Amino acid sequence: MPENTASTVACAADIVAPFVPVVTDNCDNVLVASVPAISASPTCEGNVTYTYTFTDCEGNTHNWVHTFTIDDTSPPTGIAPSDILDLQCTSEIPLADINLVTNVADNCGGTVTISVSETNNEGSGCNGNPLIITRTYTLTDCSGLATNLIQTIRVEDNTAPIFTSELPQNISVSCDAIPNPANMSGSDNCGEVTITVLDTIDREVSECEGEYIISRTWTITDSCNNSSNYTQTITVFDNTPPILITPLDAQISALCSEIPEIPQLVFTDNCSGIQDVVYNETSTIISIYAYVIVREWVASDNCGNEASFTQTINVSVEEPFDAIPFAICIEENPIDLFTILDDSIPTTGTWIEVTSSGGLTGSIFNPSNVTLGYYTLRYIVELEDNACPMIYEIYLNINDDCVVLPACDITVYNAVSPNDDSSNDFFFIDGLECYPNNTVEIYNRWGILVYDETGYDNNLKSFKGISEGRNTVNKNELLPDGTYFYILKYTDEENKNHDRSGYLYLNR
Repeated sequence: MPENTASTVACAADIVAPFVPVVTDNCDNVLVASVPAISASPTCEGNVTYTYTFTDCEGNTHNWVHTFTIDDTSPPTGIAPSDILDLQCTSEIPLADINLVTNVADNCGGTVTISVSETNNEGSGCNGNPLIITRTYTLTDCSGLATNLIQTIRVEDNTAPIFTSELPQNISVSCDAIPNPANMSGSDNCGEVTITVLDTIDREVSECEGEYIISRTWTITDSCNNSSNYTQTITVFDNTPPILITPLDAQISALCSEIPEIPQLVFTDNCSGIQDVVYNETSTIISIYAYVIVREWVASDNCGNEASFTQTINVSVEEPFDAIPFAICIEENPIDLFTILDDSIPTTGTWIEVTSSGGLTGSIFNPSNVTLGYYTLRYIVELEDNACPMIYEIYLNINDDCVVLPACDITVYNAVSPNDDSSNDFFFIDGLECYPNNTVEIYNRWGILVYDETGYDNNLKSFKGISEGRNTVNKNELLPDGTYFYILKYTDEENKNHDRSGYLYLNR
């Protein structure tokens, strides 16, 4: 009888009925095999037996068995999901999905199970440090054979955020009008952003403290430190001069003995700072009764802007010094004006011409250098211990009366005290009786005519301190004490005209 046989197949589907051997009995009769009895096929690996029974004519039987051993050595196959290598944000990473594995197959046609696992490199997912995820799909057949399919996912945020608000334009502004930084907004492909602003000041081309260039830079940054920036250029200038913050009266009036001290002024500047304050004072004599002091402060800042501030003090001299009338023939020799003044007057002062003549040099007046007429010369002495200067005015009459008139000499007595004490009660002009063809005019200190008379005779026609001028508003009123100016005109016996003038003093 033949021995049992065995063979190995990969899958149950590979089993093919075995070749049955020829079996004979002891009588050499060839026996016919029965239909094989096939054992149940295992799910995966295992054995399948084919049993054939041979029976002789006497009813004797013999079983021949062929055993198929199923041994699956081929793992399942499939195609992994495509790699994803261009993600910017971790929020974009897709969930694992076994349905994305395609062409799953097993050589034996059995069921294939799919499982997923993943690892990563612990990268941040930011620029220069990508997050790399290795996702493994494991395919397992019923024999326990497995195949690993790999999907690689790479995340690297290298996209900078952007500004979404309107960008400030370049501007030029005054140094005291620099705007605050604008509130900027922005967005990022992956999430929140941070915006900072920084001012950088460039003074390389600056010529002064208040002129420079500001580079104002806004930087927008995402969580991966990707950033972009925008710079606004602000050109700063200073063309505003300093201002005065100390109260200052522009115009004041004061007696010369009460001139206020020079005030200590305080200035401020919009941004460059005060560089210098230059003080200058000028004094202009108006008359023996008044002069004007102009105080000027010029304040400048570090950018060369200047502002001038002035104070004008109208000074009154409460007790003016003498006004001295004096006549000289044009043919006479030069005269030293100090000889006209009292010996007690200091000679350290300055002689100036109020009416330009060209005849004055120092204290010497040369009549031959001028024309006929009246000239006002002023002598000023500044006193260290007195704010009121000593001022004397000489009213110089340059005439051609170089020969003394034989009839009468004119003598003017210029002090009038009309108090009925029989002394100087009227303005007395000695010798005028010889020249009845005359006029007398008297003016006050403001140039207003207060007395006007023709044929002045020291008697019926005489000045007694009462206003009688043609232009006087309040006629026949007593005039106040003070200094007045007279003009005398007369014609001599040769029909020659003469003029005399000077100050007269009224004191009741």
